[in-house]
Amino acid sequence: MFGQGLFSWFSSSKTESSENAQPTWDPNTLTMTQPQSPAAPTTENVVTNQPTPTEDMQLELRGGGGPDDE
Repeated sequence: MFGQGLFSWFSSSKTESSENAQPTWDPNTLTMTQPQSPAAPTTENVVTNQPTPTEDMQLELRGGGGPDDE
């Protein structure tokens, strides 16, 4: 009883998965309706350029106090 309620939080909704996963039969028009596709991934905030081999990446690390730091 307790375990069933606890695991139900982590399982997907049965109505949501059955509606999206299976084609739907429409008896009025005698056609099948295909499930909807998920939205395509966006390309916003994606790094597309890399520095050329002769160009440095200007990597700077923060923190620490090495022996040469004053």
